[in-house]
Amino acid sequence: MKKIFILLLLLCIPVFLGLFYGLQLDQALTQAPPRQADRHDLKPVTSFVSIPYSIDLLELQQKLDESIANPIDTINKECKLIKSKYVKANAQCIGEITKRGPITVVGHENGITASLPIAFRLTARTRGRIKMQETATGAMTVNATITPGMLENWEPNTTLSANFHWDKKPQIKVFGMSITFAGLLEPKLRENLNKAVERFNQRLKEKLALRDKAQKTWDKLSTAKNIRKDPEVWLTTQLEKVYFEPFKINSTTLSGSIGMKAKILTVFGEPPPISTAALPKLNLSRYADGFALRVPLVLKFDALRDFLKEKVAGKTVPLTGKDGELTLYIKDVDIYPSGDNIAMAVFFKAAAQNQLLSTSGSFHITGKPVFEETTVKGKPKVTIGLVNVQFGRQVDSTVLDVGTWVLQDTVREYLAKSFIIDVTDKFLNVRRKAEAQLNQRMDKGQIKGQLNKATLENILIYEKWLMINTVVSGKFGVELDV
Repeated sequence: MKKIFILLLLLCIPVFLGLFYGLQLDQALTQAPPRQADRHDLKPVTSFVSIPYSIDLLELQQKLDESIANPIDTINKECKLIKSKYVKANAQCIGEITKRGPITVVGHENGITASLPIAFRLTARTRGRIKMQETATGAMTVNATITPGMLENWEPNTTLSANFHWDKKPQIKVFGMSITFAGLLEPKLRENLNKAVERFNQRLKEKLALRDKAQKTWDKLSTAKNIRKDPEVWLTTQLEKVYFEPFKINSTTLSGSIGMKAKILTVFGEPPPISTAALPKLNLSRYADGFALRVPLVLKFDALRDFLKEKVAGKTVPLTGKDGELTLYIKDVDIYPSGDNIAMAVFFKAAAQNQLLSTSGSFHITGKPVFEETTVKGKPKVTIGLVNVQFGRQVDSTVLDVGTWVLQDTVREYLAKSFIIDVTDKFLNVRRKAEAQLNQRMDKGQIKGQLNKATLENILIYEKWLMINTVVSGKFGVELDV
């Protein structure tokens, strides 16, 4: 009887040890990494929005020709015909300057040259003892080269250089002496040219309407744009500078663009209040054309959890412990954020070969999510995976021999491979959506853009989702209806 009792006691020892150490194993392996999601303040990206403009010089030629009165000017003043020691002759000079043909406007690298053929007729009537009346006629072509520009206050600034080509100088003969009236005419012409430049500046200001276009564009862009509903994601812009580049002129067109430098910020949740600011002064320098826009690709933890359960829950993993073969059966799995890492809780049942009892418990691993871009058969492929996969707590070798499999690389590699997620379609969809947004009709205008590339930037971990930031870049412009 005593021998039977001792035998039963010996048989029960492994059972109690298995229960005891199984409890210790469960306690040792279930010390979970903390559930926490760090706050991420996304840095804004800098973009330039181009606002193009152009003026048809043929249309400008027509408008300028219509604005020039005919006669262009009149003269009615006293002139000194002869002034010497012996003879003095003054006259009342009455005449007019008229157009003898339409104005022509031609653009070139250095500006715009306007040519106007004019005629001149003047009658001189002397006063005093010597009575005489003579009429002089002349013809010339006025060539004025205009170099348009802009000031910081958004006002046009045009420089002018002119020359006069006389086809026939107006002159008369008095007492056998030739007297020309070119000196009387040219100051009048320069006075009229200065007035023409003022009209040109006003016409340029009205036609281009640069400040008005820039203000309307900024008002539209400063409105927060909702780019995702769940979670709520907004794009906001903050204007910094407005750049003006020198006009580009060819034979028929004056064109160019102004560039608006703005910071674009991606915001989660409620969009911040935005106040429309007045436009700053023009920066008269070239700007780096192009935009950069951060577009988030979101993976919800609920979807990741379902994906992982489908991959590993109910699966068995054969392992080799120091005491022989071991089978790991994964009952369930959970996934959640833990600071800069993702934590994975694995609930298992393990049975060693030739053991009476199995061991149940759970353990945790953590890893940092990263993306990988590859090319497969000439097509892009983007996947998300884990690196630096570690167990949540080191297991002491004194706990239970069956627990030594936890330290092997097999489990870690198996779970890391199970987490590889193909997001190629989502990435390409982000690009397609960005291209659609870059070319669309807006209220009283057209957005025209060109997407050059889309680059994965980083992965940020939030409470309920992973955000994979994609930066799309290219050229972006706004053409307003006139």
